[in-house]
Amino acid sequence: MRAPCMIGMAFGRMAARRITAALLAVLMCWCLLAPSYAQADESDASSGNQVNQVQLPDSSFLYDVPISELVTADSFHDEQTVQVQGEVVGDLIADEADASYCWVSLQELDSQAPAVVSVYMTRELAKQIDSWGHYGQRGTTLQVMGTFHLSCGVHQGLSDIHAETVSVVESGKSVEYPISSIICTLAWVFPLVGAGLALYYRHRNEQER
Repeated sequence: MRAPCMIGMAFGRMAARRITAALLAVLMCWCLLAPSYAQADESDASSGNQVNQVQLPDSSFLYDVPISELVTADSFHDEQTVQVQGEVVGDLIADEADASYCWVSLQELDSQAPAVVSVYMTRELAKQIDSWGHYGQRGTTLQVMGTFHLSCGVHQGLSDIHAETVSVVESGKSVEYPISSIICTLAWVFPLVGAGLALYYRHRNEQER
């Protein structure tokens, strides 16, 4: 009877040692990791960065939307605040219903993707425009932030931007288009060739008479 008791006691001591060793290992891991957790919490608290678990993403502002994207816009862009950059082209169009407002056409700056959007703004904001783009003249480059309307209910379904802020990115300037030397040469050659052919046929007709 004594032998089984001694065996049981030996197993009990071994189990106790294993449990003690496991507890010591857990305690050491906790001691090592606790400072880093505490430091991270202090850093977040000091910087004011706190995670709001119920905060929803805000898509009410689209930063720097290309004008070409608004031309092919869908309902996602409708009634959204957008910011665009473009060259002022065409002419100022007055709002007949309200003389203090007008429309300005902004053209995409990327020549590879030509597109134009109408911007509804106050005449006071439009005073910043110093040049209107046309042949030989580059219009003022504006940055406009406002609400985009895919089909504006106020302006008979027109797709436009109702500007809130307008700022000048670059003033307008004259643009000189260099004349190709080949075109200049052809401009002299063709009249000479035409005159030569006219004299040739005239001389030929006189000989046939």
